[in-house]
Amino acid sequence: MAYGRVQPIKSWLTRSIFVFLFASHSAFADEPVSSCSGPTAFLNLIDRPNYADSSCTVPWKSVIIESGYQYQRLTDSDGTLQTYPNMETRFGLPGNNELYVLWPTYNQQSFSPRYGNSETMAGLKHMLINNNKWVIAVEAELFFPDGSAAYGSKSVGGGANAILTYTINPKWSVTTMLGVSSLTESRFNGGERYNNFIPDFVLSYSLSDRLSAYGEVYGETKTGPGEHSGFNADAGILFLITPSIIIDINAGQRISGYPGSFENYFGAGISFMI
Repeated sequence: MAYGRVQPIKSWLTRSIFVFLFASHSAFADEPVSSCSGPTAFLNLIDRPNYADSSCTVPWKSVIIESGYQYQRLTDSDGTLQTYPNMETRFGLPGNNELYVLWPTYNQQSFSPRYGNSETMAGLKHMLINNNKWVIAVEAELFFPDGSAAYGSKSVGGGANAILTYTINPKWSVTTMLGVSSLTESRFNGGERYNNFIPDFVLSYSLSDRLSAYGEVYGETKTGPGEHSGFNADAGILFLITPSIIIDINAGQRISGYPGSFENYFGAGISFMI
């Protein structure tokens, strides 16, 4: 009799263990992953075209190249400014670290000074937290005293940013970047130094697996030496052509003050991950 009872118990335990293991596997398979990984992660890894940087770091041994064109209608004038290629190269390092370089950009203005290059900027990013809800990173940046007399920087500058992204649901996410900087104007504009606090808020929406849209408000507490604060709004769309190629379009509008010295702008770009 005892043996007869043991057999059904063993059979029940076997079935229970199998069901538990199957359910556990399904639960882990369905568990959301970080926005920094997966087949469409490039949409979240990319920095452009919005002003805020991505809170994700480039994967180890990968490189991202971002570039674009921007056409600006300048404030309080009939002038225009075109900038290109706005190129940034980002290198994935071990330990959730990233090295990035923003190369000099060519500026073509409709009035004097008509031509010139911006300064070079290099930075390091470290991702502190990375899960299915939160991605948090910090950055340190160095601005080199190079570029042309009208569009570069007279002296060395520096900056630091904290970036936080929260995934609300599979469609919506918010990003906040808070930064501080100490920069100098170009030699043409006097080369004075000014310190700045830079708040930024981005709301992103996933239209599909390959299409993403965002709206952004960002500003500066000082737009230059002796100047006051200013804010801009920006919006754009990103299209993932392949898992490693993105094209984007965006447009921006001045809200207050003179950050960037433009009234409005539009731009487009292309980025690659290798």
